[in-house]
Amino acid sequence: MVAREHRGQGLARRLLDAIVSKYSKDDIEARGASIEHSQHLLCGRGFWQIGDPPWLSRLGFYLRWGSESFFIEHDWAPLPPIFDHGRTTSNLEYNRAFGLPLRYEAGRPPPQSTEHILDRVPTVIRLSQDPRAKLQYFQTMFDFV
Repeated sequence: MVAREHRGQGLARRLLDAIVSKYSKDDIEARGASIEHSQHLLCGRGFWQIGDPPWLSRLGFYLRWGSESFFIEHDWAPLPPIFDHGRTTSNLEYNRAFGLPLRYEAGRPPPQSTEHILDRVPTVIRLSQDPRAKLQYFQTMFDFV
């Protein structure tokens, strides 16, 4: 989050550029630089962000297919109701509001990446259509290269 008075100053892009310069193995090697910190194992090809991603696409993030997680309601652990503009919304309506399961049923290919969890997509489709399951998180990806 960026304070309202600092929005539009390119802070998110500067943060991502700094992360790339410190953690993108390909970028570090291309510049002939070396890793300057103690977290060598964190350097790689990208990173995941967990959360609600609609605002991230303009920064280069995309959804990691098959990585959605769900709260599952049980008799012994009921989910609290979801309120949308003062009215109660079902788990199915909530899931549909985030494009599930339509995103996967439309037949479009996933964004280019080797980081998707494609074998989990049928489970995501099933859970998104289960009235006891409520979408918890998306994962978004940001490739360094």
